[in-house]
Amino acid sequence: RKKLAYEVRKHKKGFYLFLLFRSDPSFVKKLEDYYKVYDPVIKYMVIKLDKKMLKGVVLAKPEEPSTAKSEA
Repeated sequence: RKKLAYEVRKHKKGFYLFLLFRSDPSFVKKLEDYYKVYDPVIKYMVIKLDKKMLKGVVLAKPEEPSTAKSEA
């Protein structure tokens, strides 16, 4: 937990999280709708980056879904 830059909804401490991902615009809308109603998220920001902003950024390759069944 870190001290927030300013109080948000009576919270003075919280977690900062940075995610960089590619998705369809429909997913971004669903993500924003989810964050609006998910209580632990007190503030969020989604930013669309253009190709110039991503210059020099190395992205990890997406993981392939596992087809192996786990044994219990």
